[in-house]
Amino acid sequence: MPSTVPDYDPRTATRALSQEMRVFLLGVEADAAAMLDTAGPVPRQFGTFDADTKRSLFTDVEEGERVVVGTVGATAPHALVVHNGRRPGRRMPPTSVIEDWLRRKHRLSQQEAKARAFPVARAIGKRGVRGTPFIATPMLDRLPSLSPGLARAAETALLESFRVPLDFTVRVPL
Repeated sequence: MPSTVPDYDPRTATRALSQEMRVFLLGVEADAAAMLDTAGPVPRQFGTFDADTKRSLFTDVEEGERVVVGTVGATAPHALVVHNGRRPGRRMPPTSVIEDWLRRKHRLSQQEAKARAFPVARAIGKRGVRGTPFIATPMLDRLPSLSPGLARAAETALLESFRVPLDFTVRVPL
């Protein structure tokens, strides 16, 4: 009697998993971009930083011999601060970054921006800044739609990947 169970083809499994991961990560990237576009909980004090962060979003899926690796993240140097925020009572951020922001956001001259940068940096160091988890939130929202193995790998990536550059790498062994 012939077997009704189809033969396991690792290439087909890899392609299917890779496609599911690609769809998942592109959805997370689109949701992250939408989150950075909206008002509300997004910290408006970042001004053009959220636009820079949005432009720096990326996804990548690579198929290895016995693993599929997908990454979603943002390469902007300030993306981690936008995502996680900054605790109060910490060191001040560099005033040069604040000067650049003041020149872009408020169209101040270099001299005016330099004069106003120190008080802003001191206030950020003293009060902190609330973050917007623009990648973690869409990942959590999309977890129920994933196959169980990919969902576990995505949960693990969320727990391990808060570092610079901001990226969440999902590894699924085959």
